[in-house]
Amino acid sequence: FVPAALMLTVGILILVYGSVARDYVFGGLIVALVVTTLAGSAATLAVLTREARVAKLQTDFVNKVSHDLRTPLTSIRMFVETLQLGRIQDPARQSEALEIIAEETARLSSLINRLLDWARMESGRRSFQLRREPVEVIVDAALAAFAPQLLDPRVKLTRIVEPELPAVWADRQALVDAILDLLNNAYKYTAGEEKRIE
Repeated sequence: FVPAALMLTVGILILVYGSVARDYVFGGLIVALVVTTLAGSAATLAVLTREARVAKLQTDFVNKVSHDLRTPLTSIRMFVETLQLGRIQDPARQSEALEIIAEETARLSSLINRLLDWARMESGRRSFQLRREPVEVIVDAALAAFAPQLLDPRVKLTRIVEPELPAVWADRQALVDAILDLLNNAYKYTAGEEKRIE
C-alpha cells in the first residue's frame, strides 16, 4: 500500500500542477491505476478472509461430526462386546442392550443423513420439512438419542415439559438434532462427580 500511496500522490500532483492536456491524461491514468490496484487488493483480501472462515467452519464441522459419530459407535461396540463375551445373562438386560444397539444404529443413520443434509445446504439444495409438531415428542426423541450417556451413573437428568405447550411449526429432526447437541455439550462440559442436566 505504501507504493500505491506514493503513486497516488504523484498522480494528484500531476493533475494539480499539470499545464497541458497530456499531464492531465497521465495523472488521471496514474490515479485510476492506483484506485484499481487498491480495489483489487481489498477484494482479494475479502475473498481470502471469507475462504479462511469457510475452511475453519468446515474443519469445526468435521471435528464435531467425528465426535458425534464416535459416541454411538463406542456404545454399539461396548454392548456388542458385552453380549459376545456373555457378560449379560439376564434376558431382560440382553433385550435392553439389543434395543440400545438398534437405537444407536438408527442414530448413526440419522447422523449420516445430517451429513448429506449439510452437503445439500452447502450446494443450496437443503430443505426443511415443516409441520406442526408437539414439543414433548421432539424432546423425547432427543432424550432417546441421548440414552447412552444416561448409562453413566454420574448423570442426573431432569425432564420437565409443560403439558399445555402448543405445537410448534418446525422440522422435527432439525430440532431433535439441536436439542441433542445441547445435551451432548452439557454432558461433555459439565465438571464434577455429578453431571446434572435439566
